[in-house]
Amino acid sequence: METIQPEEFELLESISTGTLRDELRVSLRSSPRRLRMVRFSPEATSSEKFRGAFRKHLPVLQNIHHGNILPVTGWGELDGQLYLLTELPEGQPLSELLSQNMYSWDEVTDIAWQISSALQHAHNIGVMHGGLTADCVFVSDQLRVQVADFEVQSWMAAVEQQETFPSIQLPIDDLRQLGRVLESLLQHLSESAADEDHRETQFQKMRQLANQLKSPVEDLIARDVQGWLGNLLLKDAGDAIEIVDDRKGQNLSRRSLVAELFDSPPSPRPELAESGSQSRAQAGKHATTLTILCVAALTVLGVIIWLSVQSSR
Repeated sequence: METIQPEEFELLESISTGTLRDELRVSLRSSPRRLRMVRFSPEATSSEKFRGAFRKHLPVLQNIHHGNILPVTGWGELDGQLYLLTELPEGQPLSELLSQNMYSWDEVTDIAWQISSALQHAHNIGVMHGGLTADCVFVSDQLRVQVADFEVQSWMAAVEQQETFPSIQLPIDDLRQLGRVLESLLQHLSESAADEDHRETQFQKMRQLANQLKSPVEDLIARDVQGWLGNLLLKDAGDAIEIVDDRKGQNLSRRSLVAELFDSPPSPRPELAESGSQSRAQAGKHATTLTILCVAALTVLGVIIWLSVQSSR
């Protein structure tokens, strides 16, 4: 992650404002590229505990590369205010979309699965979110999810708890927050989805999952939730799941990540396997021939040296 100096970008417009932070849209002067800036208040920036938490997590955040996590691209300081720069999210905050739209069963499951996928990846490298709400979950028109602002809430807690360092965030805390997001999603099911009789059992299970996440067992991990929701998607979609092999994560279509998680990798084509076997056999023959020639050459050289010694006597 690089330091991006204030002179390298131009402030365009405000996205949202808060007590300790605000969000802006900026553009780089060297290119038409636009970014999202999270700018922290002078009160936050002047806190040594905030600065310590901020700098502690920066090297970790740069190691996050996942299709469902909004990438952090840089940071800096302007007029006594630290800021973090991320890619511009493709969609809108889920909190706004919930006030405008209703979702089907598979859409609710899909969104929840992608959030779980983001949490699982972050937890694997020791990063927690700590403040997961519908405000920091962005959803595109194609239903691609990007979760933003990992660890930011812990920085905020460092400002609010000046006497002692803020309590350590745990994966289980993120799962509790995921339960509240899932409950919000369930409250915005479309009428057609809610009226489907064959979905009654599924609704009960989803409701049960949301309740379990609000008071999760200690050994529950995001992978468990991800796998459970992924199985639901596979069961509902069957052969209709679209498999998209795009490791860059820029054009992931709905459920493509689920398919990649559960689908076994294709076996190599027979002709390629046969060709590879032939190549390995030929390489083996060449290696054997070369070894024989080397041994013969060394033997001849040894004989010549021995004869030379004998003649000199």
